[in-house]
Amino acid sequence: MNRGFLSLLAAATLVLAGCAGNGAPVTQVPDGARLVAESPAPLVHTADAPGTVYVRDRRTGKIVRTARLSPGQRFEIPAPVAAGGAYGVYFKPAEPREPRP
Repeated sequence: MNRGFLSLLAAATLVLAGCAGNGAPVTQVPDGARLVAESPAPLVHTADAPGTVYVRDRRTGKIVRTARLSPGQRFEIPAPVAAGGAYGVYFKPAEPREPRP
């Protein structure tokens, strides 16, 4: 991965409001996640439900970014970053929570 990509990916991270990981490294796209965008097309997804977006480098198979999204929140990787690689963007809706008694 080149430094230009990392710089632009870091910049892309700054435009995402409210995204955070749980601290544990993610090594693969989880079951139940669906492909919502892939390069060379624009890497953009607007969440229709709460959940997590995963960006996977298709050349290495590694997850290079995750972000939690709220309904209506938009995730985007700038075109210069997307143009520099082969990426898939996956979205997994959050598990429904059990109502508390």
